[in-house]
Amino acid sequence: MNNEGIKIAIVGDCSDWNLRGITKENIPLEIRDKIKECDIFIFNLEGPIINNQIVAEGVIKNSFVKKALDSHGKLQPVVTNTENLLDVLNLAERNVACLANNHILDVGGDGIDFTLKSLEKNGFLFLGAGRNIDEASKPLMIDVKGKKIGILNYNFVGWRKFGFFVNLFGATQKKAGANYANKQRIVEEVKNLFEKVDYTVAVMHIGKELHENLSFKEQQFLESLNADLIVIHHAHIIQSIPIKKIISCGDFIFNYPVHLPEDRDSNVLFYNCGSNIRVLKIKIKGGAPCLKN
Repeated sequence: MNNEGIKIAIVGDCSDWNLRGITKENIPLEIRDKIKECDIFIFNLEGPIINNQIVAEGVIKNSFVKKALDSHGKLQPVVTNTENLLDVLNLAERNVACLANNHILDVGGDGIDFTLKSLEKNGFLFLGAGRNIDEASKPLMIDVKGKKIGILNYNFVGWRKFGFFVNLFGATQKKAGANYANKQRIVEEVKNLFEKVDYTVAVMHIGKELHENLSFKEQQFLESLNADLIVIHHAHIIQSIPIKKIISCGDFIFNYPVHLPEDRDSNVLFYNCGSNIRVLKIKIKGGAPCLKN
């Protein structure tokens, strides 16, 4: 058995939505080399993988509802990916795509089905979405150097009105989508996995875009989870979290001109299991990662 520590690299949102020609060379060699040294590389695949036969229509189909949402600035864009992005993100021995986000259902169940098949075909591990909630809610357990690494992935982004959460992007027993669960169930699921593995990583798509902080209730909830490391993303910027085991990632590969700052800070996380968490601070310029000067 290899006695060296288990190393995990983790980044935030990734999509070639507006970067169809991106290649590995768009990621600085120093970043690629650091990720290559790790046993596991985890990233958020923001949106489904599609081909030319899949029509990208978005979650909302009703034209009246679309117009109403657009007039209030609430209509999210349709975010999709090509299989080329998997070539770019094939950076470690074990690459893990987290799929629990608010864009994974942007082309419906066909998009999720094609995404899962594409990831499997290209040798990627994945979790966080599925053809139904049973498939979407399965945690991932990876054997590395005689130890078990457990990973969970949840999406918290949706519509909240009058204290109610509308699970617009989530899977059900009869519908494909992202993994969503209420807080009580998540606490139980994290605890159950924690007892079965050596190290537990919980990856959460949570918060609000371009907000620098989570709400106090969100922080309290995340702090209560029995996980060794909790990683959050969705804001597209780094959020300030005064809790050691909770680390915010911005983007890694994501370009949305005008809506997002063209030059924004982000993080690449390196977790030495059972030891320490290191943060490599980077910049996102033109949608791609750059080293900070």
